[in-house]
Amino acid sequence: MAFNFPDAPTIGDGYGAYTWDGEKWNLTPVGTPTITSAAAVSVNENATLAHTLTANEVVTWANVGGADTGMVEIASGNIVRWTGDTTRNFESPADANTDNVYLITIRATDTDGNPRTQNLSITVLDVGDETAPVVTTPPTVAGAATEGATLTGTNGTYSGSTPITFEYRWLRATVAGGLGTIISGPTAASYITVTADIGFWIFRDERATNAFGNSGWISSSNDIGPITSAAAGDVLLLADGVSRLLLANGIDRLLLAGTTVAGPTETLTDESGETLTDEAGNPLLAG
Repeated sequence: MAFNFPDAPTIGDGYGAYTWDGEKWNLTPVGTPTITSAAAVSVNENATLAHTLTANEVVTWANVGGADTGMVEIASGNIVRWTGDTTRNFESPADANTDNVYLITIRATDTDGNPRTQNLSITVLDVGDETAPVVTTPPTVAGAATEGATLTGTNGTYSGSTPITFEYRWLRATVAGGLGTIISGPTAASYITVTADIGFWIFRDERATNAFGNSGWISSSNDIGPITSAAAGDVLLLADGVSRLLLANGIDRLLLAGTTVAGPTETLTDESGETLTDEAGNPLLAG
């Protein structure tokens, strides 16, 4: 089968040459550099990008436009990479129309100042990383081994598809590193120890979950204990997070919300700064 297309326009010798792109003739002026690197490349998701730009002569490269010009940069003179040398995730496209094809325009300029541009497309490939979370670093807990102390857990790190959410439970063990019994009720990231914890070791389990499954319960790499009784003069934050319990001279006192304790021998004040007194009008002391 023969293909017919219009004859190329004629111009004076030395000005350049025409090429047919299937729709129209394009003039390439004499002296304009030719970009020899591919105009379309692909890269796996979660992998770095390193596309080498080449031309038929010495040129200076620049990223000059395109819908996704801010998503890439040119490093080491001629290497196209993701901005900041980061990666891209197929499930979270960041290109202008979220189709995982990033469009930029590059320009090559030779030593005589002659420019040539190329529209470059970079396609991010899905490599099938849709997996449930798998722990890579276990969680930890921190806090004082004292009744009424707040223990705070730090999430572990996990591989697997994002986003990842977490559930928590707290446990008591009779020995450090031992099997624990689940404490009924607490499911927050932190936990306030209570009288029932005295003598036990406390640790936290967490379960990481995404759209493809969960990690199962993962225990913290350490535990806190054995938990000891609060001493006279200690101020304990109750589980309701509002009231405070003061142990002074062997007597437990329930303090109203906003009550502050300045020191073991100073007076107690309410949230407005007024001194608290007993029925006889004597100021209440912190110790």
